[in-house]
Amino acid sequence: MISNKQSFFLPSMPFRRDINTGCPVGTVIEVAGKPYEDLKKSIFLVLTTNNNDMALRVELVLGQPSKLKIDCTVSQKTSTAIENLVVCPYNQRAVLKIVTLQHSFQIFFNDAKVADFVHRVDPSLVKSYFMGH
Repeated sequence: MISNKQSFFLPSMPFRRDINTGCPVGTVIEVAGKPYEDLKKSIFLVLTTNNNDMALRVELVLGQPSKLKIDCTVSQKTSTAIENLVVCPYNQRAVLKIVTLQHSFQIFFNDAKVADFVHRVDPSLVKSYFMGH
């Protein structure tokens, strides 16, 4: 199993990085932070390809309760979102982890598995990730 690990400390948002190797099986993307109460009520992470397909989009919608919305956009068509409730109190550490498996992305939030999201795009074609709010 190949694992690509990149660490970026104290990035500001929006945050964008190129991924030259794509996201082959075994790739783990982990994002940690402390959400705080703000006018912007969501934070998202997007994995994109060179032709601007979104292989994966994970949005943390803050509130009581909070939820993760997971979808993708391929050839300008957005998939039906998977939505799952998560516990995400303000000003406490939260960790989103995405693991690339052979047929899907596994998504974890605070060490709890939230969803499996079947690939609609070959994950090796992912060339960048972007975080914003």
